[in-house]
Amino acid sequence: PFLRQGGQKRPPCHFLKGRFSPWLLGRSDLGLALATTGKDIAALTGYACITCHAAGETPALQAFEGQGPNLQLSSDRLRPGYYRTWMFWPQRHAPLTLMPKYTVDKKRALNESFYEGDADKQFEAIRQYLKTLEGAEKAPVPEKEE
Repeated sequence: PFLRQGGQKRPPCHFLKGRFSPWLLGRSDLGLALATTGKDIAALTGYACITCHAAGETPALQAFEGQGPNLQLSSDRLRPGYYRTWMFWPQRHAPLTLMPKYTVDKKRALNESFYEGDADKQFEAIRQYLKTLEGAEKAPVPEKEE
């Protein structure tokens, strides 16, 4: 059976071909579960995004060569398609970026601890987490070197 939303047929499941269904991400229970896992993936238990990026009002832990943008602001400005390709291969968009590549190939993430290494699912969970961040205006901004 299919659900009708906006004149289109949509399957009534959380996953489509191994990916999260974008039509159901608005559900609070699924969105919250993804955001919770996304926070773990962005933390030191995962890819340690919070080392170089502030997350809302929480400052970056230790930005070595350069601090990345506040993750809260990233969620506001990045379109889902661009975000996905950026996460799979940042150097494809910005060859000199300091952000590392977190994938082995077009499907597998470096970290197998979450979603059995499914990069699409991991990056979508991080994206849902980014949507929950608040307080970027309160985060300390690093001083620019002259």
